[in-house]
Amino acid sequence: LLRSRAQAGDEILLLGPTGMSLCGLQILSGEVEISDEGLKNEMIQAHFKPPCWIDFVSVLQSFDIHSAMDVSDGLFFDLRKMARSSGVGFEVELSHLKPTESLRQVAQQTDQNPIDLMVMGAEDYGLLLALPKETSDKVENLHFPITRLGKFTKKKSEASEKWSFNAKDVKFNHRPFEHFEE
Repeated sequence: LLRSRAQAGDEILLLGPTGMSLCGLQILSGEVEISDEGLKNEMIQAHFKPPCWIDFVSVLQSFDIHSAMDVSDGLFFDLRKMARSSGVGFEVELSHLKPTESLRQVAQQTDQNPIDLMVMGAEDYGLLLALPKETSDKVENLHFPITRLGKFTKKKSEASEKWSFNAKDVKFNHRPFEHFEE
């Protein structure tokens, strides 16, 4: 599977939770403090040992998946990479993201927005999938943590990326992570 084969009309699915690795990194760097040792250890564990989705990947082989890629640089950046390499735009409804209870607690204790953590957090190693609607309906029933985020669209311009929350447009002003920045 390549990241460059998403098609207009494909559904966008996300496998796995996001945002927890970022919280673990924030704790390790001293950027935030969490008093609950169990919660702190869960976030640090998410940073050092993200889930492995090999069981899911083996099941995927029997489905019509157009495109897939890991979420290593964050949902915001990796979805944009998939869309750009496929020559498509996208529409995402962020209210479909459901933070884990642990992420919600950390966000509340550190005065952060859990959706921002989920969108911008990196190194969670979930999977982004592009697939036809009829296939996405079947994949969603596989008993894995899957979130339907939206759909890929025809690319009309560079502004063919639409992020919304409860149908209201959302704008992000973040620079991508640079692996080899000086």
